[in-house]
Amino acid sequence: MDALIYRVSIRRLRYFFDPFKDDLWNRGATITLKEVQHALQEQRLDPRPNGWDLRLRLEDDVEARARYDVERIAYLVHHPAADPISIDVRSEHDVSLDDGGHRLAAAIVRQERQITVVVGGDLRAFTRRFLR
Repeated sequence: MDALIYRVSIRRLRYFFDPFKDDLWNRGATITLKEVQHALQEQRLDPRPNGWDLRLRLEDDVEARARYDVERIAYLVHHPAADPISIDVRSEHDVSLDDGGHRLAAAIVRQERQITVVVGGDLRAFTRRFLR
């Protein structure tokens, strides 16, 4: 089935994946809101978009990876990305974040209520879970 674009509640998305409670970037620890706020205060902003080439370069340096994730979120707080995050809905109870964890985290820091998502997978389950 084709992917579609929707505006959805960040609160509902956080039930499935929360960048401040879940280890979205597989670094062995979560990012805290306090870390991002500290980076914002110090103007430590990383404009580099996330990509596998960057991930591979930082793979063995856990501290550099952590710093990148925090500073990338801080950058996106001040410079919101226009592209939607991407989720895959397998059922009403099984939703994964395919792309956009930093964008979601930045939207949370900005206290936005909704975010634009590209939805793939079971659109009927998505409608039941997110649009009612």
